[in-house]
Amino acid sequence: MIVQRCRKNAVILGTLIALALASCSRLAQDPEASHGSSTHRIRFIPVEPDVKLEVVDWGGTGPDVILLAGLGNTAHVFDEFAPKLSGACHVWGITRRGFGASSRPESGYSANRLGDDVVAVIDALKLKKPVLAGHSIAGEELSSIGTRHPEKVSALIYMEAAHAYAFYDPAQGDFLIDTLDLQRKLGELLPGKQAERDLKKLVHDLLEKDLPRFQKSLERTKTILNSGRPPTMPQPASSDRDSFAAYRAWHVRVLGIAVPESELRQQFSPTPAGGVGEPRGGTTATDAVLAGQQSYANVEVPVLAIFANGGPQADFVEKAVRSAQVVRIPNAQHTIFLSNQTAVVDAIVSFVTNLK
Repeated sequence: MIVQRCRKNAVILGTLIALALASCSRLAQDPEASHGSSTHRIRFIPVEPDVKLEVVDWGGTGPDVILLAGLGNTAHVFDEFAPKLSGACHVWGITRRGFGASSRPESGYSANRLGDDVVAVIDALKLKKPVLAGHSIAGEELSSIGTRHPEKVSALIYMEAAHAYAFYDPAQGDFLIDTLDLQRKLGELLPGKQAERDLKKLVHDLLEKDLPRFQKSLERTKTILNSGRPPTMPQPASSDRDSFAAYRAWHVRVLGIAVPESELRQQFSPTPAGGVGEPRGGTTATDAVLAGQQSYANVEVPVLAIFANGGPQADFVEKAVRSAQVVRIPNAQHTIFLSNQTAVVDAIVSFVTNLK
């Protein structure tokens, strides 16, 4: 199906290496753990009946900053990044539902529900207006909270996360978001649903707005598909999987990013010999998060949007979001907090320490 094909292309083009690193599960229950240069405390906070989220506390002094990972990653992807912020901030991290050691319910993966999970953690920790900083798809959680619960946060930081799922540009559209929105509205035309809406207005909006926008998105997607096959992920040799240290070294050598070993252990089970085994978990939660995207536009709290290399979306956010400070970092990867760590740390510290 074209929707499924383009959804997979959207993942590849939109999240690049971060999604290739995806999947789950840290099973350690010890409240304190050390991984390389990161020492932290872990707790599990209920956000819904039978749903608990892993919350990591890296400590530090200063304003509270909560880190949210990209799709497929856990809070431990920040194990080497978070301590760099701890001199100016008290740094926390949340592993979203469906991933890592957090609960894996069958439902609850819409953007707003995931945003509500973060709000529940803020309330449970009794944090007063923390700064939220998210990577990649976490931009939807940031914008959900910034739109619906701005009183809960003092600012939002988008690390390669201020894309269409966070700030929707109607002039450009987005194939996946436009498809999901169109599916929802077409479903309202089905028998049994019609009485719930003003059909005349619904049909008018479909004809005048939604279908023309979807056609443009479909034409852009066709151009992308006709331009050639999407980039393929390089594969490690068997020797690169002999240990997690060797696998991490392969990432540095081939991909140019140093993924914390603690995060790699979230994603892969160890072999009896201590090598990198099979991926943990499946793709169900990943697909559910993608299917739960929606459009956001009105975020009034202060925003720092950090982009890898810039582009049209950076220009749009700079013009359309009144509260936004946009930083473009050249020669950066999508996992910008790994590929350009110093520049990202400097931008965040400067922004947070200058908040009024």
